Amino acid sequence: MEGRFHANQILPGIERTGILVLNRRLRSRRRTYPDRTPFDPHGPGRSGQRIQLQWILIWAHFQNCREHYNAAFDELIWERFILPLAMNRSLPQQGNPKIPRLVDELALPYHYDTTSNKWQRSPFPQTGVNAGAGMISTVVDIGKFDAAINQYRLISPEDFEEATTPFECITGKKAPYGLGWFVQETDYGKVIWHTGWQPEAYSGLYLKWPAQNLTIVLLANTEGLSAPFYPELNDDILASDFARLFLEAFGKGF
Repeated sequence: MEGRFHANQILPGIERTGILVLNRRLRSRRRTYPDRTPFDPHGPGRSGQRIQLQWILIWAHFQNCREHYNAAFDELIWERFILPLAMNRSLPQQGNPKIPRLVDELALPYHYDTTSNKWQRSPFPQTGVNAGAGMISTVVDIGKFDAAINQYRLISPEDFEEATTPFECITGKKAPYGLGWFVQETDYGKVIWHTGWQPEAYSGLYLKWPAQNLTIVLLANTEGLSAPFYPELNDDILASDFARLFLEAFGKGF
């Protein structure tokens, strides 16, 4: 049907079975990890590695897609998401030449140098794309992507529910993560979120509030949206001043 996506239209030939296999692999892998909540990407056996493993599996999944369709990962992003959703100011990666002016208009990254007490220009962190970073976009275009999620144009209601349901650790405690999303029950209800953080370069916040049918998307060309709030932000979105103020402002009388 025109204007609507199904799983097999996003990745033709994979259909529902491929998505279910991927989900099953993620479930089985994640449940083998101990109940350790603090995120430490360098610490062995911590939940950060559990989440990192998710992205490795997803990356492997898309690598298989690349071999199946004879297309690079960035081309799949372009053909299956950016073009159909009319994300006209997005690129799958900085090195993609499809719209050169967008690369020229890319917000330059900055960091605050504590030695000189001045803002300094930072190098671009990367030009390629992987499962964790590299895509170029805007708040408006991410809004289009978010609307497609809300309308179930990208995944079914059942798959979205599974993706936004915390998994159970082997100790019986709920993990802070679903499939690609942090999920948290707050005084304002259930919130679904993820942060972005390229140290000394970029940061972002993408938060969905289903009960209020609201989403907030913030992007910055510094690390200021994320870095100041760690390590608490590892599993508590209320540690972010931006997220907390958003929920407080729209959650009065909730």
